[in-house]
Amino acid sequence: MPVYDESDINFPMELTKNYVVSFVGNIYGDRKDYISHMKKRLGHLKYFYGNSYQKDQNKIYNESKIVLNFPNVRELNFRVFEALGSGSFLLNGQSYETMELFEDNKDIVFFDDMNDLTEKIEFYLESENERKRISSSGHRKVYEYHTLDRRVKSILQTLGLLWNSDQLKI
Repeated sequence: MPVYDESDINFPMELTKNYVVSFVGNIYGDRKDYISHMKKRLGHLKYFYGNSYQKDQNKIYNESKIVLNFPNVRELNFRVFEALGSGSFLLNGQSYETMELFEDNKDIVFFDDMNDLTEKIEFYLESENERKRISSSGHRKVYEYHTLDRRVKSILQTLGLLWNSDQLKI
């Protein structure tokens, strides 16, 4: 089943933005290089990089002005739905699978390389209204189309087991 948002875990909260940038996940390979590059260029900013318990992840995203995602092999991963489900602004590495579901500069912003990432961080820190517009659009799209109940209904319709999605209440 395609990945989805768990709205009972990932949701907007009214919290102070304590972090300028955050990345919740394992730091290895290219991720290590990206984070090292960002620390050199943006090291004066308050950030969160590393792992957290799932229960703390939504809070970290809600406390962040910008959430980062470095997808492995350019795949669509749960972090996209976790960040957008929390109502956060997401800067995502290029991912063809993600681009099939979300529009660049409308629901999410994609970056190409280390320099592009840091330039976009600097731009969107200065462009708060644009950042909020994009994060609201991404959150709305996740909530309308990419929740667990939407996935289950879509699978059942595809299998011919459900004709009207209103028949199934999850």
